[in-house]
Amino acid sequence: MKNYLLSLIFLLPLSTFIISQDAEEEENVEEVVVTGIKASLIDALEIKRNKVGVTEIVTAEDIGKFPDGNLAESLARIAGISIERSNIEGSTIAVRGLGPEFNMVTLNGRQMPTAPAEFGGGRAYDFGAISSHGVSRLEVYKSPNPSLPSGGLGATINMVTAKPLESDNGGSFSFLLMGDSTNEIGQDYTPEIEFVNSYKSSFGGLEWGLAVSGSYHDRNNREETTNEITWFPSSLVSVPTFGPNISNNNTRSDGVTFRPNSFQLGYRDNERVRENFSASFQIGGEKVTYTIDTTFSSVEFGTNSDMVGSYLDHPYRTDQYGNISGFDNVVIDKNGVMTNFDVIGSVASYQHTLRYEDSKSTNQSVGFNIEWEVSDSLVLEFDAHQSSAAVKGNQNALNFGNGSWSGYGDGLPFDNGNPYNQWAELDKVTWTATDDIPGYIPVYDIGFQYFGRTVRDLEARDITSTTAMLEDARRMNDTNQFQFKGDWKNLDGALSESLVSVQFGVSYTKQNFKRVKRENQLFSPEQFGSDAAVIWGPNNWDDAVFTKTSLAGIMGDSSSIPTVPYFFKISKADAIAGYEAGYWAAGWGCPDNKLTGCYGDIFDDTKVVEETTVAFAQANFEGEINSKPWKLTAALRYEEIDLATPQDYQRPGNSFIGQYSWGEGPYLIYKDFVNVTGNFESTADEILPSIAFSISTTENTVVRASIGRTIARPNLEDFSPNVVFPQFPNIAVRNQAATSGNPSLEPLISDNIDFAFEYYYGEGSYVALNLFQKDLSNFVGNETAIGVTFPGMYDVRYGLPGKGPADTTTAVLNWPNMQTIDQVAFGSVDWWQTLMKIYVATLPGTSCTLDQRTWSDYFYYNSMECVEGNATFNPLAGFDIFRPENINEGTVEGTEISVQHFFADTGFGVVANYTMIDGDTEGTPGNVGDEFALPGFGDSGNVSVFYEDEKFSARISNNYKAETYQGYDQYNPLFVEARSQVDVSINYNVNENTTVFVEGMNVTDSEVRLFSRYENMLFLAQNHGPVYKIGFRAKF
Repeated sequence: MKNYLLSLIFLLPLSTFIISQDAEEEENVEEVVVTGIKASLIDALEIKRNKVGVTEIVTAEDIGKFPDGNLAESLARIAGISIERSNIEGSTIAVRGLGPEFNMVTLNGRQMPTAPAEFGGGRAYDFGAISSHGVSRLEVYKSPNPSLPSGGLGATINMVTAKPLESDNGGSFSFLLMGDSTNEIGQDYTPEIEFVNSYKSSFGGLEWGLAVSGSYHDRNNREETTNEITWFPSSLVSVPTFGPNISNNNTRSDGVTFRPNSFQLGYRDNERVRENFSASFQIGGEKVTYTIDTTFSSVEFGTNSDMVGSYLDHPYRTDQYGNISGFDNVVIDKNGVMTNFDVIGSVASYQHTLRYEDSKSTNQSVGFNIEWEVSDSLVLEFDAHQSSAAVKGNQNALNFGNGSWSGYGDGLPFDNGNPYNQWAELDKVTWTATDDIPGYIPVYDIGFQYFGRTVRDLEARDITSTTAMLEDARRMNDTNQFQFKGDWKNLDGALSESLVSVQFGVSYTKQNFKRVKRENQLFSPEQFGSDAAVIWGPNNWDDAVFTKTSLAGIMGDSSSIPTVPYFFKISKADAIAGYEAGYWAAGWGCPDNKLTGCYGDIFDDTKVVEETTVAFAQANFEGEINSKPWKLTAALRYEEIDLATPQDYQRPGNSFIGQYSWGEGPYLIYKDFVNVTGNFESTADEILPSIAFSISTTENTVVRASIGRTIARPNLEDFSPNVVFPQFPNIAVRNQAATSGNPSLEPLISDNIDFAFEYYYGEGSYVALNLFQKDLSNFVGNETAIGVTFPGMYDVRYGLPGKGPADTTTAVLNWPNMQTIDQVAFGSVDWWQTLMKIYVATLPGTSCTLDQRTWSDYFYYNSMECVEGNATFNPLAGFDIFRPENINEGTVEGTEISVQHFFADTGFGVVANYTMIDGDTEGTPGNVGDEFALPGFGDSGNVSVFYEDEKFSARISNNYKAETYQGYDQYNPLFVEARSQVDVSINYNVNENTTVFVEGMNVTDSEVRLFSRYENMLFLAQNHGPVYKIGFRAKF
């Protein structure tokens, strides 16, 4: 309510100014013909004014010219809408505090399939795949519209493409060059080409027409970035051990602290190619019109990146040699955030990740429509389309680290040019959390293990490979939809004189969704299973392929503290060749020992079939109350949703402790996989009533109110009953985490109330205030089944009471630290060596083979598979399975303020809006644990100032997004820091048919920053830089 009162206070002086200015100018009014920006805004406003519910419209300024090159950018000019950006370009939208997956996007009233590119899934529509030049209008329905597919809890956005029989003959062609200020690798200037043409004629009493449009966009840029930093809460991920030097200012009642797991800094070199094509053919006579149309879009995105930093989560400890390492000089602030600390004692390491990714998304649709004017009072329409969306992509990470130790006198060549065993290490890391980019100061040295060493920078001879992570994912969604609609006009005043018309219809939609995932991890010979160093590897790498490269100036030097100073760059080709040439390559099992295509077996194959049957009816009424015209719509929509999804996955049948290739480990590895199959079906139905009312209280004012229920469906991937087990389980975690879908999920429900006041005081000028509330229920949250077991799946790490090598009563000592097995942390080599010795002694025929070195009593492992789970010794393995359930509810409410004003005949105008969101669905910084929060929850605003005359037009726009809740990572709520993006466009009409233009995006070089809980808990920072375009547009 406070926001509502503030809105009214804001509007009062603004309205007074506008009314007084309008009165002063009324005497000098002359009729002018408006085109371009003004024409677009006037047309949109006229459509909006005549609607009953709360509706917003954006129309094309001219044929082939939408207000923005990106549809999401145009939608951002509308009150209540904020956009999510990818690489500074508009991608998806949040409406009224509800994120992209809760808004329905249709094309000419048709439901479009979606195939999200990320592993997370969703039904969000990516506007970045669609060029705007073939779209004639965007319709945003904030009140329920029963004739459109459901799913728009925030809003339903209908994209309307140009139809040849509704357009004038002619077209346009545009060409521009894009220059990205950050580009370093690709072409500095890349092309964007667009065309659109519409033609209509007649023969034999029939009209026919053809409209075609197409585009090609290319872009290269560099994106400076940090890694996504996970902050470990001490209540969920072990209580850290600190050194003696600590300043603890934590005032949290639960005492929880938050520490970063890692930090990396670097850049991504991107190339994006976008292609669009659409065509529409119409033929019609006096009563019947036939339309056949098709659309196609594709986006190919490739990136190569270098990220450099360290893993930071190292508890303070003293090893068997008396050496100290881990967290020290720790400062904890009042919120429990570790803002300063050192990692001492050579446990951290230099980590360089070379990542290369490729993805391609495609959308295509073919549709057929018949519109039949049966009589003056009845129009029938049949519409059908077959559409598909697909995305396929891979993410490949080749990792490098420091490690130049020649080994234990095994005859391998020395890599450091001297007769001593040498090891390049990161001796100390200093970390400082700030409200911009954290400080990270590494200190390197070289010496023999923990003994005397000399501080020096790393050199190329110190660098070696560690692991390769290869991922491949594909998603496909095929949609078939059939709609039959009718519009009956009550011309004779039957039933009621106020009844104007009735719309009705039925529809059937079927979606076939499929997801396939593959993932592989390739290990190089890592002697100690630690991230501190890797031995022998540098001997297999040519030092010449590594180039010491400065990172000075990265992220615009936005940190006040030094960060990563340099790294050793290696080309993608050399990195791949080096990995493939390594002596461990034969153990990978990849086709021809090549990295390309080495994604392993399918570990997730999800299929979901969703069928939706709909019937709706809407009655439209009009009348007058005391000479004040009013309109009312009353609608009822019925939906039945049938779901079918097969269960088809593999679960582990047993486990062992072993290695993936010689000389590395130990790892907990699954084996003897068991096929699990089945079929699941479910049905849900909903009745969705809605009422909308508007009345013109004066000649220039409109008051609106609406109430109604809308629904959306959970993500298609959430329905899969398959259980997804970790590909590479963590040997140090007791219960491994697994995930599962839920085929019994119910629709998400929103009960909506809207009130709006609109004042139209001049041509194209108005002020509006909207108040809304959404009561949400049935939203999805995760529930966890703890310690789920499966027959025959034993946990090799633990012993049954009184039995087994891991039982605490086993009095075998582990040299040299003289501890029983259970006292040594899982994952340490000492623990595994001792465990293998026990297995050799107690289990005849074991596959464990030991290799005892001459210099000590140490035993080294030399087994690909060893220490297997056994029913006699080991308990069943437990899994914590996360499963979605309809368990959340909450409320979103807010205020939207909109102003649009033309300054008489000066050529100037302004469009502005601001949205304030409130409710109980925002992430709470201090909360540790589950809570209901909606991505997209946050205030937003937009302001555009423009000038336009017959020859010249210009516009400057500021898109503002306040601090916004973005979602949840594994442990913490995430927030996007408040950000403004300023865009500029300038057009000059050379003649009636030719225009030259210049455009700039993000001209103030605004950065993107996300944080976990508090601003000094950085999650991700990105710097994209400004983008400029210059080109021409010709009409014909």
